Amino acid sequence: MFEALLAFGKELIAHYGLAGLFILSFFTSLIIVPVPIDLFIIGAIAGGLSPLWSGVLAAIGTTLGAGVDFYLGYLGSKFISSRFGHKDFHRASDWIKKYGSAAIFLCSLLPVPYDIVAIAAGAGKMNILHFFLFTLPGKIMKYLFIAYAYVGGVHLLSHRADLETEFKILGILIIIIVLIYYLRGNTLNHSLDEK
Repeated sequence: MFEALLAFGKELIAHYGLAGLFILSFFTSLIIVPVPIDLFIIGAIAGGLSPLWSGVLAAIGTTLGAGVDFYLGYLGSKFISSRFGHKDFHRASDWIKKYGSAAIFLCSLLPVPYDIVAIAAGAGKMNILHFFLFTLPGKIMKYLFIAYAYVGGVHLLSHRADLETEFKILGILIIIIVLIYYLRGNTLNHSLDEK
């Protein structure tokens, strides 16, 4: 099923471009579709679409899809919590109760199953405007990071001749940092032993 969804996503983006990516982002954020949008963002950019618009439209689409999950949680969380297991659902619910909108923002940035978070927010009767206001910026930041990390990685790999020097410099810096850490640690240990 996963491979069929990936093939469908590739075709949708190939035929409809950014509109196809937006549609995919909406549906992949629903609890019934087990495909991360990250793969499609990278595929869209590899196919020539704008990293900026790919990231922004994916964020808007996944936020709207999360709104559907929020609404399902608002309607009734018993069926939904049994789908994910009580432990995950209750952990998300407790986190949202404790940290509120900050939890929503942080979870939208992190690679966590956001559908559980959205359902828990709905089940907890969180203000839907707060939910959207803290989900969208986090998703935009996350997907722009993914988009531009891909672009930067491709750019970096296309200049392989320069990599040897950069890796040597990086290696030397890591050795220096480890030595400083080690020397400071030994100095600290000796001063503690003397007391």
